[in-house]
Amino acid sequence: MLLPRASAAIDNLRAFVILLVLSFHAVLAYLDFLPRSPFPFDSPPYLWRAFPIVDTTRWFGFDLFCAWQDVFLMSLFFFVSGLFVWRSIERKGIRTFLRDRIVRLAVPFAFVVVLLMPIALDPSLAAFWRHWLALPFWPCGPMWFLWLLLMADFAAAALRRFAPSWGATLIRFSGSAGARPTRYFAVLIIVSACAYVPLALAFTPSAWAALGPFGFQLSRPLHYAVYFFAGMGLGAYGIERGLFAPDGALVKRWSLWLIVALGSLLLWMVLTAIAMTDAGSPALGWQILDDLSFVFACFSSCFAVLALVLRLPDGDYRCRALSSATHMACIWCIICLSSGCNMRCSAPGSWRSARARSYSAARCCSAGAPLPRSDASPRPPRSSAPTDHAARLHKSLGHNRPDTMDRLQLLGHTHVPHLVVEG
Repeated sequence: MLLPRASAAIDNLRAFVILLVLSFHAVLAYLDFLPRSPFPFDSPPYLWRAFPIVDTTRWFGFDLFCAWQDVFLMSLFFFVSGLFVWRSIERKGIRTFLRDRIVRLAVPFAFVVVLLMPIALDPSLAAFWRHWLALPFWPCGPMWFLWLLLMADFAAAALRRFAPSWGATLIRFSGSAGARPTRYFAVLIIVSACAYVPLALAFTPSAWAALGPFGFQLSRPLHYAVYFFAGMGLGAYGIERGLFAPDGALVKRWSLWLIVALGSLLLWMVLTAIAMTDAGSPALGWQILDDLSFVFACFSSCFAVLALVLRLPDGDYRCRALSSATHMACIWCIICLSSGCNMRCSAPGSWRSARARSYSAARCCSAGAPLPRSDASPRPPRSSAPTDHAARLHKSLGHNRPDTMDRLQLLGHTHVPHLVVEG
């Protein structure tokens, strides 16, 4: 049985963003702007959290690809996560809704912070605690955004409980997006600019902060909240009508959205380059223009992707997309467990081999190449000597580095392949 077109599009969207995130992390080690050696473990600004592996092979195209994703992907995550929040609160009740969200968000966050991150940083428990105590923060790992999403859910529940009229106003305004899309988009851009630009000017666009295990990018929490509540309003009005209707503004002008998204991304890149190359501190005017271009690039990319998935055919494509996304999500779990271990420890050969195979599988998936079938005939036994590729991979991962502080953590304050939507 086929779901309505917009519902199938949301499923396609979840599959699409998972593929984007997998490809994002598969190429992080090959960014052209990275230094020639891994970032030190115990020295600020602790960039090993975002770039755990640094390879000698580089390509500037990967920088452009990752910059595009950094502009819009997390905002799109929060937008899609908010689509079903209001209806879920009405169906379950506030208490049941919050209990479910704690189970689905707080429990995984605690599991990652308390159990998985120590393993990712150092398989030796004693060594981990020694190095962890030396850091001025608690590494929260790839699930840093879960607590922000949980706070957004609590804010939505509070809105439903204490100010339901405000929620009704938001829903009515979101419902008008189908008939008056220009007004809706203008308000969304203005509100998101008010949420982002002042914080970006005060803290810079890239600064991070950590309060215990709770890490966040200082310039973006309010920006994410704007997209979360924008998604909540549109979802409460109905994802089968209004802006998401088959004959709505997004579907009809999907090609225009793609052109605008590309143009705004290029504009943001140019202004960012000017702001970064300006001698000393860039002028306030350039900073404001750069931050405003980020807001518009994020907005246009988010809705260009939404327009594209609404335009795509549904039916069997939906099943194939979700199946492929599930497959790749499972592979990503293997990568997180195998590639994120301590780079100094002398791991057994089988562990290093599994890590190399999982890393190669991730690169294969991100390129769209097929993986070996589970029922395929067994390959001839390999020689005990590692291949040139495996040797180069082990060297890039840091196995030959004697410095005990050059440890790398898989993932950090970057995107993760996890899209949480309300059920």
